[in-house]
Parts: sequence; structure tokens; C-alpha cells
Amino acid sequence: MPLATLLDRLGGLLSKYFIVGQFFPALIFGFLNAAILYGYSPWFRRWSGTLTSATPALFNSVAILIGVSVVGYLLSCVNGYLREVLEGKHCPAFLDRYRQKMEAAQRARYNDIQQAYRHARDEASLISDAKPKWTSDMSAAAVRAIGAKIDFNAYTGGEEAGKTINKMRTLRDEAMTVDSATLNEAVALLCKELAKNNIRNPSPNGSNRLSEDRRELLNLIDYAKDAWSARELQKFNQSARFGIGDIAPTALGNVAASMQGYGITRYNINLETFWPRLQPVLAAANKDYYQGLLDSKTQLDFLIACCWLSAITAAVWVLLLAVTGGPWWLFLIVALAGPLAAGFCYELAVENYVAFTELVRASVDLYRFQLLQQLHIALPGGIRDERATWQALQRLSTYGRESVDLSYQNDPKGGNS
Repeated sequence: MPLATLLDRLGGLLSKYFIVGQFFPALIFGFLNAAILYGYSPWFRRWSGTLTSATPALFNSVAILIGVSVVGYLLSCVNGYLREVLEGKHCPAFLDRYRQKMEAAQRARYNDIQQAYRHARDEASLISDAKPKWTSDMSAAAVRAIGAKIDFNAYTGGEEAGKTINKMRTLRDEAMTVDSATLNEAVALLCKELAKNNIRNPSPNGSNRLSEDRRELLNLIDYAKDAWSARELQKFNQSARFGIGDIAPTALGNVAASMQGYGITRYNINLETFWPRLQPVLAAANKDYYQGLLDSKTQLDFLIACCWLSAITAAVWVLLLAVTGGPWWLFLIVALAGPLAAGFCYELAVENYVAFTELVRASVDLYRFQLLQQLHIALPGGIRDERATWQALQRLSTYGRESVDLSYQNDPKGGNS
């Protein structure tokens, strides 16, 4: 039976999200384990030889397909739990010390990002604020020299001002940042040269190096401001991969927490409570967008499954080969390739989770008011009213508090809208 036909028939029974997210990983690693077993076990080679005859081939193929489907279904049942384990949850008590070390490492990474973000923000602000004064100081120095009727230009570029500008030029050419202190020093040095040389006259070598360095310094100021602004944005985006409050022990856990943090800090909306209610609204309002959201989640499920299957495959085969005395080269390949594959899938899962969280955040931004309308709650008049509304709904939905006062929106045509 052709693979395409098989997938079409499977698709009629199962969703494509199950097939891509769980069935394919089970099929891939089932084939991989079969390949290893074929090279390791004479019994398996003899058994696989029965696939050449028609009746055993059909029976064995159906049995393998059913087995892979069962494994895929089991993966779909535990996928959420497996993802939460990678997020740092469900940690056994005897691993608390290791969990604490991982949390400390993630917190140190977050602190480094925050420190780099604040430094880039401050540098960009300092350069932006100082640029008008630097420009004015250089122009005033040049005007003073002309007004003093200095009729020579002895500047060659070998002075301290020229050396400092050359140093900054090298940093720019190597795609490195130039700090405000170095720029301030260069401006002060060049102002001294502008005050004692006539910028309208040529330099001793026939060119006008003083004018060229002045233009270059202005370009370097613009470059430094843009570079620090870009770095500020980069570090801000990296910090957005963390939530609010406690730091999770893994990168995947912090990305997951960032979704909740986004909802709380922007609108005071608890996504753990309202995301299941928002999904039907999103599916009805924009099917294409919701389809993209599901596709992104399926990719994440696929990578989570591959990460776990890589780790389990490597652990089982390393133990089996060590106990049975299997070939050393096979032991070495499995011991190296397994952890590398698991780590690679994990890193891909983190990046995919970031993309998924961006879609979730956009869903909250674009469709939260439609959820309020579905709940027959009047739209708030401002951000403060909105935050109070979501807080009241949270208390009502989660705690069922009688003290919550919410008014339903009346439909002008009659009834509730």
C-alpha cells in the first residue's frame, strides 16, 4: 500500500495533528530502533526475513502499524505531561538540589540579559541626548578658529583625535559597539583640533583630513546610537522569554511562563483560566489564524516527542549494549548521537515554543474583547477598567465569589448580547 494512500486513510480516522505530532515521531524512532536491532540481533534479522513472503508480510506490517499507532496514541496522552517535565515541573524530591542549581543558572542568565538590556538602553539614551551638544560643540570650535583668522590647517590625522576616531572606525567595521564615553572623548579631542586649525584650508598632505574626520565622527555617533538601540531591542526580546515572579529551572519552562506573564502585566488576564475560553472564540472569528496556531502547536508536540524518544532510545540501548556486551562502535554511536539528538530537538522546541507564545500573545491582543462579548460583558472604557473587569471575571470563574459585581451587556434588540 503506497504511503500516501495509507496516510490518507489514517487521516480519515485520526487528525493530522496526531499524525504529525505523535504518529510520525513514533514511526521514525520505531524505524531507527529496528535498524539498530537488525544490525545487533540475528533473531531480528531472521524474523525480518519473513517479510519477503506475502502472508507474513501483510500480517507483520499490520501488526507494526498498529503498534506504532498505539505508541503514538500513548504519546498524545502524555504529551502535556512530558512537556511540563521539560519545563521543570514534576521534579522528584531527590532531584531538588539539581533543580535548584538549574534555577540558579536560569536566574543568572536572566540577570545577565537584564543588565545588558539596561546598559544598552542607557547608552542609546546618553548618545541620543548628547548628539545635539556634540554637534554644536564641534561647529562652535570650527567657527571660533575661522573667527580668530587662523589661516592654516596642520591636522594630519595622526593626533590623539584621529587615533581615537580610527579606533572607533575599527570597532564599527568589526560590528562592535562604540560606547558614549569613547565618543565623548573623541568629540573633546576633535574640538581642540577644530579650535586651532582652519577647517576650510587643506591639510599638509593636500587633503582636508580635519573635515573628513569630523564627518566620520558624526557618522560614528549615528552608528553607535543605532547599534545600542538594536542591542536594547535584542535584549528586551530575550528578556521576554521569561515570566514574572519565580524563575523556572529550564528555558522551556521560562518561555511557557512568559505567556502567563504577558497576560497579567498587560491586561491582568489569567491565561490559565481564560485561554480555553478564548480558543473557541478565536476558531470562530479567524479560522486561518487558528489553523496556524494549531500548526505551531503540532510542531512543538513533534519536537517534544522527538526529544523524549531520542533520550529513551539512547538510554535503553546504552544499557542493553553495556549488559550484553554489544559492539563497542555501536555503543559509542548511540552514547554520542542519542544525547546530541535529544539536545538538538530540545533547542528546536524552545525556539518553536517562542513562536507559539507570540501567536498566543497576538491572540490575546486581538480577540480578548470578542471573548468579553461572548460572555455578555460590556466592553471596558479604558485599560484600568479592562484590568478590573478581568480581575472580577477571574474571581467569579475561579473562586465563585458572591461579592463580585458584574453587569451584563444588554442587546438593543432585546435580550442579552
